[in-house]
Amino acid sequence: MNKQLETMLTSVAEKTLAELAFVFSMPDDEAVRHVSSALVAAAVDFNGPFSGALTLAVSANMLPAIASNMLGLEEEGRQPSPEEQRDALKELTNVVCGNLLPRLVGTVPVFTIEAPEIVEARQLEGTESGKPAGRTRLVLDEGRAELALFLRGEVPALVADGGPRK
Repeated sequence: MNKQLETMLTSVAEKTLAELAFVFSMPDDEAVRHVSSALVAAAVDFNGPFSGALTLAVSANMLPAIASNMLGLEEEGRQPSPEEQRDALKELTNVVCGNLLPRLVGTVPVFTIEAPEIVEARQLEGTESGKPAGRTRLVLDEGRAELALFLRGEVPALVADGGPRK
């Protein structure tokens, strides 16, 4: 896997989680790393100069807080429904993907991002399409997030040779 790609994936994920869901990453210490909560995952496919998919999985126990933060439900004094929780995760996945693609190849190429879907968390390991080109794991306040980026077709220069085209 490409180290620069994984660094970008980590940076974009941390920033998006903080700005959109008010969820912050922490240093990866052993005590927190082994938080045992089932993961709930969403994936979004994209097409353009190259195609692929981004998968984001978060600890299931974090979904109510993520949805509540994203939807501003604390002020309403209600808990998000299971559907709102899944929708929040899908939107978070969509935004991470939308923020990552320009970091990979710049703002000139145009991509189509499909509607995100809830998927099995095991798809982070790989699918029939292959293994991830990059992955990252974030330790969060009360759980974790895991991301995997799958690329199909011609790999962008940044991923292929470790740096943007000059």
